[in-house]
Amino acid sequence: MEEVIFAGTISNVLYSHEDQQIFRVQTQKKAIKVVLSHSHAHFEQGEHVQVIGQIELNYKYGEQVIASSVELCDVSNDLIKSFLISTNGVGEKTANKLIVNLGNDLLNLIEKRDISAIEKQGNVSKNIAEVICFNWHKQAGKVELIKFIREVLKDISQKEISAIIKIAKKAYSFYKDETENKLRDDPYRIWAFGTFKQAELFASALKIKRDDKRRLLCAVEDVLFTHLKKGSTQTSPLNFSKDLEKLVGKDLVIKSIVLALDQSKTPDPRIVVTEPPNFNDLSDTDRLYSRMFALPSAVIMENYVREQIKTRLMQGILNITVSESELEDYTIPGGHNLSHQQREAVKVVLSNAVSCVSGGAGTGKTSVLYCAHNLITNAGNSVLQVALSGKASRRLAQQTEQDAMTIEKLLKTIEYNPDYLNQFQTPLVLIDEASMVDIHSMYRILKVLEKRPARLVFVGDWAQLSPVGPGLVYHKLMESEFVPKVELTQNFRSTKNILEASEAIKAGKTFEHSKEVNIIECRSLDEMEKQSIRQYELHLSAQSIHIIAARTRTVATINLQLHRLITKNRKIVACAPHFRVGDSVVYKANNEELGIVNGSTGVVIGGNDEIIEVDFDIEGLVVIPKEQVTNSHGGEYLLQHGYALTCHASQGSEFDVVIVVVENFELVDRSWLYTAITRAKRKVIVLTMPESINNSLKRGFNYKLREVGFEI
Repeated sequence: MEEVIFAGTISNVLYSHEDQQIFRVQTQKKAIKVVLSHSHAHFEQGEHVQVIGQIELNYKYGEQVIASSVELCDVSNDLIKSFLISTNGVGEKTANKLIVNLGNDLLNLIEKRDISAIEKQGNVSKNIAEVICFNWHKQAGKVELIKFIREVLKDISQKEISAIIKIAKKAYSFYKDETENKLRDDPYRIWAFGTFKQAELFASALKIKRDDKRRLLCAVEDVLFTHLKKGSTQTSPLNFSKDLEKLVGKDLVIKSIVLALDQSKTPDPRIVVTEPPNFNDLSDTDRLYSRMFALPSAVIMENYVREQIKTRLMQGILNITVSESELEDYTIPGGHNLSHQQREAVKVVLSNAVSCVSGGAGTGKTSVLYCAHNLITNAGNSVLQVALSGKASRRLAQQTEQDAMTIEKLLKTIEYNPDYLNQFQTPLVLIDEASMVDIHSMYRILKVLEKRPARLVFVGDWAQLSPVGPGLVYHKLMESEFVPKVELTQNFRSTKNILEASEAIKAGKTFEHSKEVNIIECRSLDEMEKQSIRQYELHLSAQSIHIIAARTRTVATINLQLHRLITKNRKIVACAPHFRVGDSVVYKANNEELGIVNGSTGVVIGGNDEIIEVDFDIEGLVVIPKEQVTNSHGGEYLLQHGYALTCHASQGSEFDVVIVVVENFELVDRSWLYTAITRAKRKVIVLTMPESINNSLKRGFNYKLREVGFEI
C-alpha cells in the first residue's frame, strides 16, 4: 500500500468509538476518508490535522487512508480554503471571494480578529467573519494547548498523553483561550473533564505536592461524585473516608475533610456541608463525622424539588367532587367495579395537588388512573401522562386509552414549543414508574411546570427497582406524613403463590416452592444458563415468556444460545443475517418514525435485503429498514435478541411465564428479586445457586442504602 502524508480539516466524523474513528478530511484538492484505529486520541469536526497513513482500496467502502498517525496542526496559508469550507459553513464561492479579495492579508486579519476588515474588504456578512475568526482561534488555541500538555507530560507514555489531550480539549471548549492559564493555576481543574487518576498524573508532572490544598479538595469532590453516581446525593465522612484514603493516603484524610469544610463556607462553595439537628450536643470528633457533604448541583436540585412540592401541597387545588355512589357504580373496561381501596385512591387523586398511588403488579393501579382520567376530563380538565421509559409510556397509553410520552420527550417538546403546556387546563400530570425517577428528572419536570396549576400524581411500587440516576423522590414521598397517598394491596392479576412469594421477598423472608413458583437449585452459573434454556423450551406454548437475568453478558449468552436452538431451521433475514424468522427480539432505542420505543419486544416474522419485519407485542407489525437495525454512528445493534432481558429492561412489562436467573452479586438485592418475580402473571421459575436467594434478601432494598437530602 502507498504511504501518504497530507493535511486538511475534518469535515465530518462518520464513526466514533472508544478505539476507532472514521472521518473525512477536506484537503486543498479533495475529501479523503481516514480510518484511525487503536488510538486514544479522538478528533472532532472542524479540527485541522496532519495525517500519515497508507491508501487502501476497500471493496466495500472504496478508497480510504488507514492512518498510522493523526496530529492537530496549524492551518497553513495554502490550506486556508479547505479550512473555510469545512469548518465554517462557507461555500466554495464565498471562500474563493475571500481569498481573491484579501489575498495574503486574510490570515493576518483572522489572526488579529479584525472582523470589520474581513466583513468589508472580503465582502461577506459580519456573522461569517465572526465564525471564521472564532473557529480559527479555537484551532490555534487547541494546537498551543496540546504543545503545552506534551511538554508537561514528556516523560510519560504516549497512551497516557493521548488520554489527557482528549480531556484537555474538552477543557478548552469550556475555558477557551484561558485553558492553559487555568490548568497552570490549578492542574486539578482537568478532573472535571476526566478522572482523578488523570488529574493526578497531570498535577504530578507539574510538581504539585501530596498535601497541596488543590489536590485534597479535588479528592473530596471525586469521592462525592463517585457516591453520587451510586445514587447518594450526600454522604458523611463515616461513609466516604475509606474511599478518600485510597486517593490521598491515610495521613491526609482528616486534613482533606477539614479543608472541604472550610471551603464550604466560602461565597462560591464547591462542596456543601449540612449539620444534624443535634450538632451542638456532639463531641468535636463526632461533629466532624456527622456532617453531610454534597456537591452543589445535587443540593440545588433537591432543595428546588422540595420547595416546589411543599408549595403545591400548601396551596392545594380545586377539588373535583364525586359522590360515593358514583364511584361505586363506576365500571372499568371489562365490566368490573372499583374495589374500596381503588375508590379511595381515586378520591385522593381528585382532591389533592400532590399525591401518591402505590401498589404491586396486578393491584389495579391502571384502573384507578382510568377512572381518574374519566372524571377529570368530564370536569373540563386535562390529562398529561409521562413515564421514565419509552416502554412504560407505551403501556400506560395502551392501558388507560390516553396519550402518554416519556419524560424526555415532554421536555424536548416544551423546549421546541414553549407554549405546549398552555393547551392543558389544570392537568393531571401522572408520573408512572415513579420509583425509577431520579432527582434530576424530577427537577426538570417541576421546572417546566413551575407556576402552573396541576395535579401531580406519582404512581409506582416502592419495592421495585430504585432510580438508575442519583437521588430518591418517590420513596421519600411515600415515607412523608404530609403527602396524601394510597397503597393498593388487593391483587387482581397474579396467582396466589406468586403474590405470596412477592410479599415474602418484601418482608425479607424466603418463599416456598409451589406449582406456580418453581425453585430450581443449580451448582454454577453455567448450569443456570443451561437450565434457563431447557425451561424456555418446556414452556414454549405459553402466550408470552421471557428470561430475566442481572448481568448483560448472561443475557447475551442466553440470547445467543436460544437463537441458535429455537430458530436454527428457520429462514435467515437477508439484511440482518444474525436474525431468523421466529426470533424473539427487543428494540433498544426510541424511534418515532417507526412508532417503537426503547424496550419494545416482539417476534421476527419476515424480511429481505432491505427490511426486517417484526410483530411487536404492543405496536403490532413494524417494518424496520436495514439502516435502522444498527446505530450508524456508534455501530451497536438497535434490534437485539430478546429471549432474555435485564431486570431494568423488563420493568413495566408482564409475561405469562418468567424464568428468573438469580446471580449472586451485589446488584441482585431484594428489589431486583421482587421486580423480576412480579413480571410473571401465571408462573415463575427461579433458578438459583445455593444461598443466592438468601443473599439477595440479606442485601435489602437498594434505596435504603442511599443517602439523600430530599425529604418533605
